[in-house]
Amino acid sequence: QRQRVLGILNTFLLDIERGLANVPGSAAVQRNVLTTVLNKLGEISNEFADDQVNMSNAMALMDLGDLFSRVGIKGLQLDFPHSHLLKPSPLDAASEMYAEALAIAMHSMPESNRDSRQLIATIKQKQAEILRQTARTPEAIVLLEDSLAMRRVLLAESPESREMALDVVVSVDFRGQIYLQDGDFTRARDAFVEVQSILARLSNEWPYDWEVKRRLGIALSRIADVAVHDGNLDLATQLYNQDKAIATELVQNSPENLTAKRDLCTSWDRIGNISAQRGQLDQAMVSYLESRRLREELRAAEPTHSKTNQELFVSYMKGGDTRMLMKDVPSAQADYEKALSLAEELAQLDPQNANAKRFQSMSAEVLADVAIAQEKLDDALGYAKKSLAISLELVAKDRTDGQMQRDLLLCYAKVAKVLLAKKEFDTCLMQLEFARQIARTAYDRHPESLQSIKDYSVILLRMAEAHLESGDASAAATHSEAMVMLLESIPESNRQDATTRRRLANAITLSGRALVELRQFEKARDAFERSRSMTLAMIEANMRVEQMQLDLSEIDLLLSQLAIRE
Repeated sequence: QRQRVLGILNTFLLDIERGLANVPGSAAVQRNVLTTVLNKLGEISNEFADDQVNMSNAMALMDLGDLFSRVGIKGLQLDFPHSHLLKPSPLDAASEMYAEALAIAMHSMPESNRDSRQLIATIKQKQAEILRQTARTPEAIVLLEDSLAMRRVLLAESPESREMALDVVVSVDFRGQIYLQDGDFTRARDAFVEVQSILARLSNEWPYDWEVKRRLGIALSRIADVAVHDGNLDLATQLYNQDKAIATELVQNSPENLTAKRDLCTSWDRIGNISAQRGQLDQAMVSYLESRRLREELRAAEPTHSKTNQELFVSYMKGGDTRMLMKDVPSAQADYEKALSLAEELAQLDPQNANAKRFQSMSAEVLADVAIAQEKLDDALGYAKKSLAISLELVAKDRTDGQMQRDLLLCYAKVAKVLLAKKEFDTCLMQLEFARQIARTAYDRHPESLQSIKDYSVILLRMAEAHLESGDASAAATHSEAMVMLLESIPESNRQDATTRRRLANAITLSGRALVELRQFEKARDAFERSRSMTLAMIEANMRVEQMQLDLSEIDLLLSQLAIRE
């Protein structure tokens, strides 16, 4: 009788409950199944405490932690020891469930048991993911390395095991994501290439396996992400298209699968990113709006699903960013305000979630741009300072997170942008110096990184603009020339994206303006002619045509004014 009941409970746990995780709108049912299983397992444990029962208990607690991290604990009635002491933060509650599951797995099952070792490695992986989301990166990396080491041993013991190979893929992919976010693109690429290699073997052995196909698509998109940072847009486009083809096939085969739909949304985003990188903004908006449409459908089905809400935030931000580039400020403002509302909702749901706080900072920062465009400089400064305050708080919690350091750099630069518009030059330059120190540190750590070069160059450009506006043409010329040299250190084949090309043209134009003030007219004319040629080339390549036509008109005006002064 005991074995029969335990078998039924495991069926509910492994087949029914975990299957529900991929059905939109099923969180309530999933919670009911999990709590029923846990409560019944508790009854069995009171009479029979053996390895099989302990394993089932640990697995159920781990799955409950997964559920908490996705949809929170509001409205959940639990009937197991200490459940009334759970913290209201979804991530904290999930962390407690993982800790309880790990304690059971480590102390109640033999170390020689392969299933128990696999479960322990899985729980540690999940704990690492929670720690990363709560701005505790060093601790996350320790647990991740433990999990990965265990998974590599398990795979070596069972080299033909699809399950063990996929476990290694998950851990290596997560490590690669941390490298990518920290700006260590060499190690990120190595990690993603290893993942692709494992999946290529699995694809040959299990060509129709859903999870293998899905993971292969993700691996291709990760390698494409690195290719974008390397400036290799053609390779990135090829890989993103392969990923989207896989994601589309999986959705067609499983149209109600939540994970498949979310993956397809991400694929649409990346296709949009490439279009935006190439300056093809209308095409980018088509991709972003399709991704947004699907995500809004998913949110309607599961309003409290944290991952869906975070990804919808990204959709609103991408729409706003693109519309700002298209000079459609009112539509951009509407998108950004939706993003801010969602960020506030996520932060209220879980104050411990570093991503939610980061989203608050990001949305406030872009609303500063909207206010600048509307010439509401006091409002702009308020948004920029709010963004900066949140970023400072996050960096104080985890100084090892490269993405948070980069966010802080951008926040200092945004405050400086507003102060420049307000003609508060000294304060502006002070903020830019803070940003320059962060950018220089990142550049010194990874001088080969295109992202660190571009970030450093942006700050030099902003400093040149501030010096020129304040009347210090000599300092403006020095900074703009340093920026030109920095960007030109990137091989031309790796700076074909619209942003870098326009940024280089702008730096050369700015250098020319500084040279005019220094009465070096011949050098100034050479600079203007060069930037004009680069701007025309972008127009001919159909890259951000409207913006580049405005830039071209400005350069022509500068040349006309120079002719008069000469």
